[in-house]
Amino acid sequence: MTFDNFEKYLKETYPKMYDDVYCGVYIDEGWYHLIDMVSEIIHNHVKSSNNARQYYIEKQYEKIPDEVEYPKVVQIKEKYGMLRFYADNTDKYMDGVIDMAEKMSCHICEVCGAKGELRTTGWWKTLCDEHYVQHHPV
Repeated sequence: MTFDNFEKYLKETYPKMYDDVYCGVYIDEGWYHLIDMVSEIIHNHVKSSNNARQYYIEKQYEKIPDEVEYPKVVQIKEKYGMLRFYADNTDKYMDGVIDMAEKMSCHICEVCGAKGELRTTGWWKTLCDEHYVQHHPV
């Protein structure tokens, strides 16, 4: 999937999160599935939390949870070889999902999505063995 198609996919699939991505997405294709996973988990969290809230309202419970808003994704990029996912209006659950994905990214090749490792020779980048050799020929 090309970068333009991926950005379009995010905006169409998760419009409430990506409607105003003004800083953009700056990662290679290998992490696209990771971003999709984070977005889907957060989307489902908001949706299920608000469905539960509606149930509490209908059943006239005394304590009704607050409505959960969709976060606004500000920027997605690579920094020091790891994924960085910046979003406004997150809660602790969303922060945990984002943190998990960022930590997972240093084990996933940013180029192809295969098993990779954080390489710290020169520029820091998470790459599989094949792409490491391509970026750093002997």
